[in-house]
Amino acid sequence: MTKSPMKTVAEKFGGKDKLVEKLSDLLERGEESKDELKARLLAASNQKLLRLHRIATEMKDGFGGSREKLVDGILGKLNRVKDADYKTKLLAYTPGKLLDMYNSLSKRLGGKPAPKKPAKADKTEKKAPAKKKTKAA
Repeated sequence: MTKSPMKTVAEKFGGKDKLVEKLSDLLERGEESKDELKARLLAASNQKLLRLHRIATEMKDGFGGSREKLVDGILGKLNRVKDADYKTKLLAYTPGKLLDMYNSLSKRLGGKPAPKKPAKADKTEKKAPAKKKTKAA
């Protein structure tokens, strides 16, 4: 059984406040102040915060946190590096959508997807297949 998002946040980060603090450093704010961003993030659900943290860390680990580098990677996989109009269209996409696009292109065209943290091994045991019933003659 999986853990609830609240328990996951408490175990991994020590509480919602600490996760919001980490996210405020990782996310691009645009013209929004850091305090406004923290207030907005504190109102978000734990599940959304966990997803934002996963996306932000993948962006930072794989592409230096730059949306520009991620878009360049997508354009390189599609062999459309010089297509400026398509690049501006892609830059308008969210980081989550861009990461999904990059990973699906990597799977489809071969190559390696964006780096992810390794998942813990599943310790559940596999059940033996059930024996087939035979008809009595």
